[in-house]
Amino acid sequence: MIVYVLTKGEYSDYHIEGVFTDKSLADLYINSHLDIKTEEYETDVLDEKIKKGYLYFSVLMDANGNTEEVLKDNPSYEDYYRDARQTRLHYKPGYNFVTSNKIPDYAEYLPTGKWRFYIWAKTKEGAVKIANERRTALLLKGEW
Repeated sequence: MIVYVLTKGEYSDYHIEGVFTDKSLADLYINSHLDIKTEEYETDVLDEKIKKGYLYFSVLMDANGNTEEVLKDNPSYEDYYRDARQTRLHYKPGYNFVTSNKIPDYAEYLPTGKWRFYIWAKTKEGAVKIANERRTALLLKGEW
């Protein structure tokens, strides 16, 4: 279902005037007020990975498989991690992995000699297991 969010103002004056599920009602409101803008949003949109029970984790690991931290991360940052952070000069190019369930993971090499793995998994333990598999693959390729 689409909702029509009617807004007004800019920056600190930006605010919502109304939210409608019926476009004709939204249009009536717009026609009776000045300077109203319409934003359309699809409701009840949820990523398929989340529907399947996956969570997004960040796992920091050294070459020996020691896990320094495992954090539940924000999945909306997935594209940020994959695209923006790998452009920094002190990072090697990131690696994209595709898991057996066709869900992509991403990893980046840090200046500390460790790798941070960004992983979709159902549990923290599962994320560490996947990160360790990725670590092994990187070691075998001589990329660590």
